[in-house]
Amino acid sequence: MYEANAGGGLYLRCANPEILDTHAINKYIVYFNAKREQFDKTMAQPSQYRQRDQMRLWTLDTQKFWINYSVLDEDGALKKDAKVEIQRSDLTQ
Repeated sequence: MYEANAGGGLYLRCANPEILDTHAINKYIVYFNAKREQFDKTMAQPSQYRQRDQMRLWTLDTQKFWINYSVLDEDGALKKDAKVEIQRSDLTQ
């Protein structure tokens, strides 16, 4: 999940990915839109996720979360790439 406006993203290690079917989309769109509303986003319509070659909603088992960042030296040059693991509790507060 990369957010260009924030300059980075959250990386996930997952298992059992599955594209939601129409029944599941109708069930979970309520939760999805509740999160969108918290950020003043336009409400998603189920039809956006049902058509071929469009966005999809997935279900999966998350195993690990992390962000990557750059460690710079005193001159601002890249010294190394680093990774910080994020705990599930950090994402659900």
